[in-house]
Amino acid sequence: MSHAAEPLLEPLLDALRSEWQYLLIAAIEKIEHCLEQLNAEQICARPGPGLNSIANQLAHIAGNLRQWSVAGFDLEPDRRDRDREFADWEPSDLRRLNQELIMALNEASQVIARLTASQLLQTRTIQGFQVTGLQALSHTVTHLVGHTHQIVQLTRWHLGPGYRFGWSEDGPRDNVPL
Repeated sequence: MSHAAEPLLEPLLDALRSEWQYLLIAAIEKIEHCLEQLNAEQICARPGPGLNSIANQLAHIAGNLRQWSVAGFDLEPDRRDRDREFADWEPSDLRRLNQELIMALNEASQVIARLTASQLLQTRTIQGFQVTGLQALSHTVTHLVGHTHQIVQLTRWHLGPGYRFGWSEDGPRDNVPL
């Protein structure tokens, strides 16, 4: 690395950390906004054969975050059970699913907060893929955002015109909306 680039390294790393943290927070806020509008049966209902429920999405997001941002950085063993994420969920499972998602988001947030440049550049194997830390975090955060929008779409599908938007034209403009 050239000496001219070194002064930019820490501000760039801070900007990446900040953006990833923002996306985690914005996603969970959007997910919670949707869950508050639905009943347990709607959250667990699959919209059709072979399609995933919102409960499946919650389990899947938590599994992916833990695998790619926590276990992927060697902070805990990879215990992901991907098949379980797509099982049928019952309303009685929702409290646990929500707790697992919140814990996974908190763990991912802690990893992001203490990232170093060398961790971002180090190659690691996650789910059989050879990726850098930068690729792992870019993957898992965008994966979370994608599934967040699926949850919004499923919520709108369940509620139709009864869906309440969480966005306001007069809202803050200090970050890009999710």
